[in-house]
Amino acid sequence: MSIVRTDKWMETGLSVEEQILTYLEMRDASLIRELRKNGMASFNRQAEQVFNQMKKKEQWQKLNELFDCYRKRMKGPDVPVFMLPSRGNLLVAAKKSGVAFKNMVFLFIPNQISDTELEALFVHEYHHTCRLHKLKGENDTLLDTLIMEGLAEKAVAEFCGEAYLAPWITGFEDKQMESLIETSYKAHFSIKKSSSQHDDLVYGLRSVPRMAGYAVGYHLVDQYCRKKKSMTVKMLATPSNDFI
Repeated sequence: MSIVRTDKWMETGLSVEEQILTYLEMRDASLIRELRKNGMASFNRQAEQVFNQMKKKEQWQKLNELFDCYRKRMKGPDVPVFMLPSRGNLLVAAKKSGVAFKNMVFLFIPNQISDTELEALFVHEYHHTCRLHKLKGENDTLLDTLIMEGLAEKAVAEFCGEAYLAPWITGFEDKQMESLIETSYKAHFSIKKSSSQHDDLVYGLRSVPRMAGYAVGYHLVDQYCRKKKSMTVKMLATPSNDFI
């Protein structure tokens, strides 16, 4: 499994979407909709230019080295990792993003990305996959999502440095965060992912600050790590409730 050589896909004449489904032996296009929602570019001239830049920078070789390194560090599963261009246009610059599942990881990268930014993105998404493999029972509440994201960002801080944390992670003082958790999150920790409130609280819609859920998750995980004097690789199987 490991790194899928998506750089070879450009030579076939088939779209990226077709090749993903072919590789995974899937017919249901719902996965493609999920990938686009999370930042995957459509197959076009701009995406082709990004692919060419990725080839020049030997990104697939670098990603393979990262996979070998962090699979050992996290004792993680051997799953396919897809690296593809991220969505952008003339008005909005493409940004790095990704999405992880229990059995695969997708990374969406822009034309300009440093080696450490690529590493941080991979660490975040692969940490999700490792946790999904280790967890016992369900993973379907708001608290589960917050802790999943908080652990992944804490892993980025541990392995790549706090300079590579997402900007919304460090935008709150501790007192502000405690107040936000108490007033906007604590009573809703048990709501299901299917609830309309879930995404509002994770991404910060309506009365909640933008991306506040990620900051809340990081705060809870960071406090727990400090208390236990331990790293996130030791917490991959730790139930979400333990963090509160």
